[in-house]
Amino acid sequence: MMVNVAHMHSRGRKMDIFRTRTNKQGEEVTTHVFKQRGYDFDKQNPIWKTWSFQPGDRVVYRCIYNTTGETKPVKWGLKSEDEMCSIFIAANVGSPFRYAGIGLESAGKHYAYCAASRPRFDDQNEIDRLLASPAAEAMSVEIPAE
Repeated sequence: MMVNVAHMHSRGRKMDIFRTRTNKQGEEVTTHVFKQRGYDFDKQNPIWKTWSFQPGDRVVYRCIYNTTGETKPVKWGLKSEDEMCSIFIAANVGSPFRYAGIGLESAGKHYAYCAASRPRFDDQNEIDRLLASPAAEAMSVEIPAE
């Protein structure tokens, strides 16, 4: 992977990405492959951090928020007053996909979407459509709840 972009809304503060890979001894090893500190909704810039992703690897990510002063639960959504936790990853030559978006929500379930080019994810109807019927040579994967 070459470029990582954390995407949250105004309460977002930090993001971490972890990769779990099975080593030659058959042991699972988890590595902290990406860390973004000081996330700023108004300055969402790509971070160039090289790390690899191989068949069989698993990626887990987490977002840290500051909800100090909130008086009601904050819901997931596309509006700035809502909140989300998504990562966008651009890959270099040799990867089957050039774009991956993880943390997309549709009908209460979470998904990853991989494609050769970056789709538009600024409209919930478009998200629902692409997750249900991915474009040619794209892939939509439901992320199981833990």
